[in-house]
Amino acid sequence: MYSVCEIRSLFIAFPTDIRTFGTKPKPPWKEMQCQWEKTACKIVENDNQLLLTKGSQLCLSIPYETIIKTIVDISALHIYFTKKSTQRSILRKITLLFPSEKYPLILNDSIWNNINSKFTRPKNLLIIVNPYSGFKKGRKIFYKDVKPLLKLAGIRFAVRFTEYPKHAQEIIEEYNISEFDGIICMGGDGTFNEVLTKILMTHQNSTTKIKMGLIPTGSMNALNLTTSRTVDVNTIVYQIICGHHTGLDVIAIKKDGNLIATAHSNIACGFLGETLSTSEKLRFLGPSRYLFAGINTFIKMPVCSAEVKFEAITDTLESDGCQRHCKICKKYASISPTYNTENSSLNNAFSHIQIVPNACCSRDIKTGVAPKAHHGDGVMDVLLVESTSSPRKNCVELLTKCKFDLESRYNMPCLKTARATNVLVRASYTDENCSDKPIVWNCDGELLYSNELELSILCQAVKIYC
Repeated sequence: MYSVCEIRSLFIAFPTDIRTFGTKPKPPWKEMQCQWEKTACKIVENDNQLLLTKGSQLCLSIPYETIIKTIVDISALHIYFTKKSTQRSILRKITLLFPSEKYPLILNDSIWNNINSKFTRPKNLLIIVNPYSGFKKGRKIFYKDVKPLLKLAGIRFAVRFTEYPKHAQEIIEEYNISEFDGIICMGGDGTFNEVLTKILMTHQNSTTKIKMGLIPTGSMNALNLTTSRTVDVNTIVYQIICGHHTGLDVIAIKKDGNLIATAHSNIACGFLGETLSTSEKLRFLGPSRYLFAGINTFIKMPVCSAEVKFEAITDTLESDGCQRHCKICKKYASISPTYNTENSSLNNAFSHIQIVPNACCSRDIKTGVAPKAHHGDGVMDVLLVESTSSPRKNCVELLTKCKFDLESRYNMPCLKTARATNVLVRASYTDENCSDKPIVWNCDGELLYSNELELSILCQAVKIYC
């Protein structure tokens, strides 16, 4: 505890325009004096936060995990920290003016001793930016939003910009990634998938779980909506700076026994596969291409005949969904999950097949296609939509119920669901004109072509900043 007989003045400030932060000699801070200025105050430290009190009144609390930067300036201490506001975090600055020069130094040392003893924060990052993702604003967002915040936090970084498909994987090969505390992608789910697949292929036998992050500048941003529940760039950067992370399950995709790809959000064929395939021809439309591609797929409504074999989990799993500091995910960070399973299979005509390792949220389906799934419990959710005499009606009904998070979706006769650890899919198109074509898969926004895939779950294969 530090008892300060008199704090001569105290200011709370916030940036009026975070997008211009760092582009001027001084940040455009708008300052407001507290109502308890020039009064006797106490600064109290406990295990988790810094408290400023006036008598018995709590004036301000700052959790250590939210502190980004502190600056000692003679008899003043400037503290930059984040404050949660709905689904985003906002940067705040508080300035404490002391009657003596020794107090800011003592308090500053104590703050960082607490932070360093409780949290592991990144000091050196490799950042891979896809400037063509989404609305093609990745480069602009990096220089205006991301770079100033990383410099404020004192984090070193190497940044590279991709120039063509799969360039991100080539960039990874140029670096010894063990020299970095984390690999950060700026783009969409496809960019993250490229880097993740390359890392897991290169370091399959590594016991060290690599930390990764995704700063959302893509079209769908499913990973950020699932793990962070936001696509606000500044909020994601704060989470990276503060070192917030959790284990992330990844689906290993094999063909003929060889690892060919991975999926961190979903792998699907049928409706989503055909929609992605069509959208690739409409990239000039930006993110709106998915709407037109979806309408086109809805009209055609392709159907595939498939045999799906899986090791279904028979245990009753905890199903409250995944939250920050989730006990289930924390449990399986140190031990491998073991489940009782039984072999099951389905052989039918399907209009949609989707396997997800987590909730797989989106802007339209905020709770996700598997709302009770966890980020790191070593389980895949399997969703199979059987083709009926009215597949379009079933499609509309299912999408509507998913959008509004209606439990009745699980009672639809055409929808079959299961939780599994391993899945084998053999499929082919029922249309005679397409029977010789390989099945189109949507693998985290990347196209994959195959009539047979083996899927297995890698429990918490990487750590994700969120």
